[in-house]
Amino acid sequence: MQLSVPWRRGQKKPFASLPRINWSHPLASGLVTFMYDGCGVVIDLVTGELAKIIVSGGTASIVGTQYGQTYFTANVGSGTYWGFNTSNSPIQNNLGTNYSFASGYVRRGATSANYGDIFCYCDSATTTPIWIGSNATTSEVMWTLDGVNIYTGTVVPALNMFSTSGGVVTSSTTGTTYHIDAVNGFNATNRTGLSVTNHTGFVPAMYIDIEHSGGIVDGGQQCAIFYGAVWKNRVLTNADWLNLHLDPWSLLIYPEDEIFATLVGVSTVTPFTWSQTGDDLNFLPRGHLIREMIRHD
Repeated sequence: MQLSVPWRRGQKKPFASLPRINWSHPLASGLVTFMYDGCGVVIDLVTGELAKIIVSGGTASIVGTQYGQTYFTANVGSGTYWGFNTSNSPIQNNLGTNYSFASGYVRRGATSANYGDIFCYCDSATTTPIWIGSNATTSEVMWTLDGVNIYTGTVVPALNMFSTSGGVVTSSTTGTTYHIDAVNGFNATNRTGLSVTNHTGFVPAMYIDIEHSGGIVDGGQQCAIFYGAVWKNRVLTNADWLNLHLDPWSLLIYPEDEIFATLVGVSTVTPFTWSQTGDDLNFLPRGHLIREMIRHD
């Protein structure tokens, strides 16, 4: 169960425990992948499958950020890499021509040597149909929406700030790329000339550009990646992107949510979305407000 009025919000990972998807939440509709860094384990919360470490000479460690702890790796270029993907068992055989993908991360350094990989889907034909990365020399965000065209953005993700990057495909030839952070603001660019075709067997990966047939292209970006997500038959709207960026954990239910809900007598799950009123009275449950009044009186 979960509170109908949220008692937590924001970009900071609320708890160290492993959550589950709240399938009643509007952002969960169409979700087919949600790779979640649980700081010690990376798991696809949609399939329940644990990701495995793919490594060749690269190293990584767990780091703390103002948004919570995750794994962290430095971009070291082609041939030396470290990252995660799920097993060789494909999770999606075809995304069609209406899909969305996103990743939330904190950039911690410049890209070096080769493209800095953040999140991708790879397929059995050694193709990466969707990919989020960064320019090898100037660190601007880069995307592919179709595995054919690579687009370079005009913004460099702000250092040590929570960033959301991704894209949507609206037809076999059109789509939009997105990047949001506190310094660069909301950036959306329409893309034309795509060549979206059916691919066979998708596997998600973070920090690396890897095809599950075995090929590895580039090492990872110098960043801490919190999640990578894909939606099928769903084109995220501008409002969806803002909600996802401002509160990426709102579509998850943590064990602590359920514990707190039982303490205040809530027995049903009611999805919620944010409205920007600037007044916390619209967000906090009554019990919390009472405790706040007692604390300040």
